[in-house]
Amino acid sequence: MKHNLFLYVINLMILSALACNGSKEETNDSVENPDSIQPIAVVKDTILFKDGFPIVIGPAGWESLYSRAFFKRFEAGKYKSIEVTDNIIILNKRDTAVFPETPAIGKKHHLRASDKETEIQLVVSRKNLTTIDYEINFNHPRKKHLKVHGTAHLHPDFFLRSDQDQSTASGATFLVTEYEDDGFKSCPVRIRLGYEEISGSALQAKIERKCNGKFGPITPDNFPSLIEQ
Repeated sequence: MKHNLFLYVINLMILSALACNGSKEETNDSVENPDSIQPIAVVKDTILFKDGFPIVIGPAGWESLYSRAFFKRFEAGKYKSIEVTDNIIILNKRDTAVFPETPAIGKKHHLRASDKETEIQLVVSRKNLTTIDYEINFNHPRKKHLKVHGTAHLHPDFFLRSDQDQSTASGATFLVTEYEDDGFKSCPVRIRLGYEEISGSALQAKIERKCNGKFGPITPDNFPSLIEQ
């Protein structure tokens, strides 16, 4: 009798141990409570913090997305703060706008137009969301070649503008994005870019530069639309 009782107690202890192990395994395999997962912190950086300018905040590694020179064009403006994230710009923590898509970042475009023996060639390449690199070549059979190159930025109030140009190829009016190089205060360069669907899918441009020596001033009104080749 005592022998049977001893075996019963041993079996009971074994069953209890197995039951405990099973409970632990179920606990380990359970799904983590979503409420306990902490969100990943987004690292932000100061792009511009200077007297007379709005404070500008952007994501870490912003240098590949924006040019600091663009934000310096908001000097003495009505904005106290600017935040950028991806292709979004947020003004005074309230108003939101999207950076233009034209032209595509990283692609080089070659455009040209001719008028009265003068040929203008334009090469543009968009560096990032705010800025393009450009080169303008003026050619004429009896005039000295002129080359102008530099960096141009979006107009600081691009999100308020609705600029349009008329294509000399089709006569159609289409929306454009203006980039401006004001590195030479007395002779700024303005480049207006857009796609006009009637005459094709190629990029078109109008340029403005008024100090071109013997070539004379070039404006959107006195020279044809430059069309991508």
